[in-house]
Amino acid sequence: CVCVCVCIKWLRVQHASQYPAVSVVFNLTQVAFENPRMSKAGTPAYNVPDRLTGVDGLEELKQLPDGHARAWKFIAVDVPLSELQHHRAHIRTQFCTNSMGSETACEVV
Repeated sequence: CVCVCVCIKWLRVQHASQYPAVSVVFNLTQVAFENPRMSKAGTPAYNVPDRLTGVDGLEELKQLPDGHARAWKFIAVDVPLSELQHHRAHIRTQFCTNSMGSETACEVV
């Protein structure tokens, strides 16, 4: 089972009996974009708030009934700033449009 960390809140509120079998591995994928300001402050560049929330969410999932018996795999994807800037236009069209296909207020660094 593949799950983006945005889904962690949903998983937390669901009753454990509604999950797939305990043998199913949950891949929790979290993407962090490099933040040079973090590096200047002495913090790892990918230690952004969403990453920290994802790690905290994983720990909460492990505390659910049967959570300790499940296989949770946290996949941290780090995107360098140069790559983000190179693909900015594509990201904007993929993630910054509403259901009608028009752009919404979305800032891509």
